[in-house]
Amino acid sequence: MLLARLLIALIPLCCCSGVSLHTGYKFVILGGTGRIGTAVASHLLLKSPDAQIILVGRDERKGVKAVEEVLSERSGSVRWEFVENGWDVKNKKLLALLEEADCLVHTAGPYLGEQPTPLKLAIQAKCSTYIDVSDPLDFLEASLQFAEEAETSGTTALLAAGAFPGMSNVLGVESAAKLPAGFKTKDIRFNYFTAGLGGSGDVNLYITNLGFGEPMAQFEHGKLRLYESLSGLLL
Repeated sequence: MLLARLLIALIPLCCCSGVSLHTGYKFVILGGTGRIGTAVASHLLLKSPDAQIILVGRDERKGVKAVEEVLSERSGSVRWEFVENGWDVKNKKLLALLEEADCLVHTAGPYLGEQPTPLKLAIQAKCSTYIDVSDPLDFLEASLQFAEEAETSGTTALLAAGAFPGMSNVLGVESAAKLPAGFKTKDIRFNYFTAGLGGSGDVNLYITNLGFGEPMAQFEHGKLRLYESLSGLLL
């Protein structure tokens, strides 16, 4: 039920055609100077030209370039902020940014071996919305421990929203479940194609190899099963 409420609350933020956001929202994008971060910023400005976008990163050259990239595609309010370590729970600068923001979009992966510190900071700042594109189970389990704190602070958190693929999988299954009586789904198929990585090939290769080093996780009838034979551990 909690997940259902989170999805309903965040539907306006999903990348669906024809959806427009209310104006004036302030978004902080952690990892905003990366390929996914700039894509998120561009999409948000497409849906809400009056939105205020803050790209958070650790490299001035990349920060300036990221702002230029977004503004070359969209017009709007975009700036970048230097934050040395967004994973530090004592990061006062990131906390200050979140206290003035409506939404934190956390794209600063990889998440393997990390703790959900940005989520904790968002809750502490009473930021109304938090979204990440994580997938490691340990990270997700640690994030779910903050459920009560998030509810108390009024923070709606969507975990594992995904980059490619992502929420589209969930939305596809939900759509099939809502078919009228008499209609039955034979199967649901997804096809993904990435045309160019925008110079982020090294990072993508690194993240892919990290994934190969973990057993494949599958929930079957609500129970977690791990398959080493379907991972890259035996290659």
